[in-house]
Amino acid sequence: MSAASSSRASSSRSGPATSTPSGAPATVPGPLEPDRDELPATARPKTATGLRVMTTGTDRDTAALGTALAAGAQVLVVANGDPRGTSATVKAISAADPRAVVGIGPEFGDAETLA
Repeated sequence: MSAASSSRASSSRSGPATSTPSGAPATVPGPLEPDRDELPATARPKTATGLRVMTTGTDRDTAALGTALAAGAQVLVVANGDPRGTSATVKAISAADPRAVVGIGPEFGDAETLA
């Protein structure tokens, strides 16, 4: 291997490309400037009070349940999707005295059916 080809071979392995697809030299951005002082002030949102969320406990409900729990909702697992199915479920909903009840998943039907 000649000295020139050896030099090219070692430079091609030395790091990321420094040119654009057109062959023009790439510009490397400088460090980012913090802009934290330009952001609006925020506060924790108020939690949802009086909200009862029902789920069948399936994996597909995980994201929705995480959001509901983060919002402060009380979660009740209703295995068959019918809150009237057991007296324990009926008692749990009644004892919570919720202002709103949400069913996550098609097992609970539409809003009219759930109501």
